Amino acid sequence: CSLGGRRHHVLVGSQQGYEPVQPIAFSHAMHAGELQIACLYCHHGAEKGPVAGVPSVNVCMNCHRVVNKPLDPKSTSRELEKLLEVWNSRTGAAPRSIAWERVHNLPDFVFFNHKAHVQNHVQCQECHGPVETMARVRQAADLSMGWCVNCHRRSGREAPAHWKRAEATLDCAACHQ
Repeated sequence: CSLGGRRHHVLVGSQQGYEPVQPIAFSHAMHAGELQIACLYCHHGAEKGPVAGVPSVNVCMNCHRVVNKPLDPKSTSRELEKLLEVWNSRTGAAPRSIAWERVHNLPDFVFFNHKAHVQNHVQCQECHGPVETMARVRQAADLSMGWCVNCHRRSGREAPAHWKRAEATLDCAACHQ
């Protein structure tokens, strides 16, 4: 792709569309879509602080202690076996964890607070796209400064009632601390 021209403009550092293969093929389409598990059940850190966090194996096992076979008949049981292997290693000599690949990356000089957005009723899908339809999570938005600022500027325009952006700041220091 070219860096010139409006049609082929690419932001340097943009990871829009990034969709890494994960160590366990976790399907948000099944969990958040079909089973309608709320985002904040697994990513409870988003309510409490700046980082949503990746759920611990304990969170997975809240359900998978009971459900220990794939719910999707097309799925292989190997993915669930990987989860159970990590879970069972917790009491052994060498406990293991899952090395998930980060999908949404912001530059180190940017501070983003999930809690502030959750408290203002910003829906996860506004930034992360239709996660409940994704078999493998991808970065839906470009997450550029302009993209964020445009969202904050919506406060003075007609927007859905749940957006509560009347107090969305445009102060540079809010994100660049």
